Amino acid sequence: MRTKATEFSLEKDIALPVLFADDTSFLIAHSNSMNMNQDLKLVLEITQKWFTANIMRLNNDKTTFMQFSSNINYRSTVNTQSIDCKINYTNSIKFLGIVIESSLTWKKHIDYINSKLNSLGYILRSLWSVLSLQIIKQIYTSYVHSVLNYGYHFLG
Repeated sequence: MRTKATEFSLEKDIALPVLFADDTSFLIAHSNSMNMNQDLKLVLEITQKWFTANIMRLNNDKTTFMQFSSNINYRSTVNTQSIDCKINYTNSIKFLGIVIESSLTWKKHIDYINSKLNSLGYILRSLWSVLSLQIIKQIYTSYVHSVLNYGYHFLG
């Protein structure tokens, strides 16, 4: 017996769904922008049907599209306007705490980590005179070390 939850399926050739908690991402790979448009439209149609069948709505404000390229000056050739579901193009997105850029550089993620560490640096300097070195090291290990090591296997 098939339930509504099992009716949501894509051929492996079209898209790879990546599910985590309540977030779903689809990875579509093509060297041809026309095929990319067709597959993107198909994935969105299937997704819309699944949401409708399960009495849910796709949040168009949170639905974005990003096309990866190693060329920093590359502009997307995929026409998201031709798709019934309006999705916005973005150059970067935060995915599981890691900022991913369409240009495949890590500049925005490094900036994001740097801002987190700058605020902790200020706190550690402020607490230096009132806490022992052992406590300062524990704060460093629990926060700074974890921020620096989170997702390192994705970055290399």
